[in-house]
Amino acid sequence: MRTIRTLAFAALLCAASSLHLAHAADAGATAPTCLHDEPDIQREQARLLQRNGAAVQAYAPSVHTQGGRLFHAQQAQPIRIVFSFEDLTEAGAFCANASGTAPSYRQEGETVACTKEAHVLTDAKRAILRDNILPAAVAKLQRFIAVEPVQGNLRASSTSTCGGDFTVPASHASTGVPNADLVVYVASSPILGSTVAFAGACQQDQNGRAVFGRMNFDTEAIEWGVRDQLLVDAVVHEMLHVMGITSSEFFRAGRNTTATKRGKTVRMVTTPSVRSFVRQWSGCSTLEGAEVEDEESSGPEGSHWERKLFYDEMMTASGSASAISGLSLSFLQDMNVGYTVTVAAGETMYWGANDGCGPHDNKCDTAAGLRDKYFCFDDPSNRQNNCTFHRDSIGSCGVGTFASALPSYFQYYSASNVGGTSSFMDKCPVIVAYTNRKCSIE
Repeated sequence: MRTIRTLAFAALLCAASSLHLAHAADAGATAPTCLHDEPDIQREQARLLQRNGAAVQAYAPSVHTQGGRLFHAQQAQPIRIVFSFEDLTEAGAFCANASGTAPSYRQEGETVACTKEAHVLTDAKRAILRDNILPAAVAKLQRFIAVEPVQGNLRASSTSTCGGDFTVPASHASTGVPNADLVVYVASSPILGSTVAFAGACQQDQNGRAVFGRMNFDTEAIEWGVRDQLLVDAVVHEMLHVMGITSSEFFRAGRNTTATKRGKTVRMVTTPSVRSFVRQWSGCSTLEGAEVEDEESSGPEGSHWERKLFYDEMMTASGSASAISGLSLSFLQDMNVGYTVTVAAGETMYWGANDGCGPHDNKCDTAAGLRDKYFCFDDPSNRQNNCTFHRDSIGSCGVGTFASALPSYFQYYSASNVGGTSSFMDKCPVIVAYTNRKCSIE
């Protein structure tokens, strides 16, 4: 017999327990953050795509364009993703012991220090990554994304397709890779901070679809049975960057606009399917499109959806969001490079659904901005235990005091230096889950 442990009961257990409640904001963020928009990673992706050009692949001869869209006589099939693991066993490609260096895989020739046992890629970690994490991520992606299958083998343009640090077997550039629509070269070396993995495209086909990519997975993060879904979702997130959810695609001519929202200028993706989706999902018929995250390290042109508005979406910049929603699927469709998706089959985004225009146009400390539905405005010195938005964890209000005043559009308290702890949330305070309490069905 299964028992549902409710949040109220779990909260009482936590209050009575002597076990310390580790808060993500206090204990060093455990929710992963994405490095895709770091300048060096963006430069490396741009360099590889420009240098490599198109890797022309064989497709059914009846592919043609009509009305600006790609159409295929051959029925699309779930995308076949093949991972190449040479750099998980090649000497010098990973930390073999807690000393020396390994490639960082961020840009060619850069290294990272191996300083502790957790940095060592053991046989057990290698197996978890290869046999558990990556297959589960592929299975999730194949539920939503299909392509016209490559005819014959998928061929890389050269053995340096993904740069000098990633090993591309000679056969991949000669005979090619069988039964593949996308090949990703996988490495595992230490990544500083809370990032689990980073990835990018290396080469596209003649239609502009990514057919070769690269990924580095943080060796220290590899485990199974503790954070398994978080790790799988991190790979799914990075694979969607490889496929095209990235700033270079968002900001192609004709795909975006600027607008003034909540006292600041924002960038919005305005492609037809994206605009249609966000209007229907939000219930706001005047939305120009979907806002892009503007708190990226590399500047305003980011590769993620605005987390304050699309909190549940897989492709926000930080957190435990895991929904491959119609938003990301709509953009893949609008890229017009050969992806076949069913937007209506996307996973549900509960945060913001049917809320109208208010959250998009108004600051979060206003009634129109749905202050009381999504946000908390506790005193930083007196945070109370409460439920997270999805009612699956216990946490407290993520609010803090900063060394200097926040920008005016991020000020919601009488004190100008008090606000939410996440820039990705526009400093709007939300309940942040404790890292060692989770409500579940048993």
